[in-house]
Amino acid sequence: MKFSELVDVGELQKLCESFTRLTGAVTAVLDLDGTVLVSTGWQDICTRFHRVNAQTAARCHESDTVLAGQLSHGQEYNVYQCKNGLVDVAVPISIGGEHVANFFTGQFFFDTPDRLFFSRQAQAFGFDESAYLRALDKAPVFSAEHVRAMMEFFTRLAQIMGEMGLARAELKLANDSLQASEANYRQQATTDFLTGLPSRRSFIMRLEDELARLSRTSGQSIALLMLDLDHFKQINDRCGHATGDALLRHFAVQVADELRRIDMAGRIGGEEFAIVLPGADPAAALAFAHRLCERVANSTLHYQGESLSLTVSIGVTDLRKTDTDPDVALARADKALYLAKERGRNRVELAE
Repeated sequence: MKFSELVDVGELQKLCESFTRLTGAVTAVLDLDGTVLVSTGWQDICTRFHRVNAQTAARCHESDTVLAGQLSHGQEYNVYQCKNGLVDVAVPISIGGEHVANFFTGQFFFDTPDRLFFSRQAQAFGFDESAYLRALDKAPVFSAEHVRAMMEFFTRLAQIMGEMGLARAELKLANDSLQASEANYRQQATTDFLTGLPSRRSFIMRLEDELARLSRTSGQSIALLMLDLDHFKQINDRCGHATGDALLRHFAVQVADELRRIDMAGRIGGEEFAIVLPGADPAAALAFAHRLCERVANSTLHYQGESLSLTVSIGVTDLRKTDTDPDVALARADKALYLAKERGRNRVELAE
């Protein structure tokens, strides 16, 4: 995870701005990709001159690279005198033991700068000498003791940032885990684990919605089908539960392939399924049921070296405004289903 995702960069910017106002020291926080996340108080001699000239900018880049490279080797902090004449310092930021960013300060001197050196540098690189020297005079001079004190602060600050980042990372991980658990619970509560079709509970809730919609409108047709796999128990007992489960999944695929987006199929229990077809009148529902019945009978499951086939019996009814709850409609469809069983299976019957 990126450092910028683990800390409040805006608050870190404000903290560094306060530090710069108190000490005159510049700050910068860069991630390991080199992206500048925080920048405060940079000196004119760097921003107006060194960083904009190709040759001196190359020296700045060299300073950044050396500092960052040494930090990656585990140093607590690193001090480097840039070839442009100023001193830079960097502190690593680690989260959970992993180096994720660097904290920089610098653009200062340990001693009073040699104005002759900078005057010659201005001439060598084509800088406006008077403006360059005025910018030089703004750069602070810190004693080695003062820099050590600052580095103690920066080191501790980097540790705190790392600890805050780790806490945020752990919190995000916990939240992600909680959300995944909740999503998994919802999935388990609404989906049949074996077939992937909606569970009985989800299907009943859908029937309740359809009955409520039917009570508010007129001229609506909503069909309900009950389905039961023929001789499934015999197949299950003869071939084993793994084969029976494979057949249930195979059947669920056949059903799902016949559904429109507005339809819904659910596993009611065992080898029993149900389908609701909004907008389907009895004739359309019967046509659907016969088509599905034929499709299932003509399909073959190849499983563990065996070729298995099955058939399905289907009872069809329509939802009615007089249905007080889903169970009333399901019982009517179930009665038609068992009539199909009694009349030879692999067939469709319409409820009275």
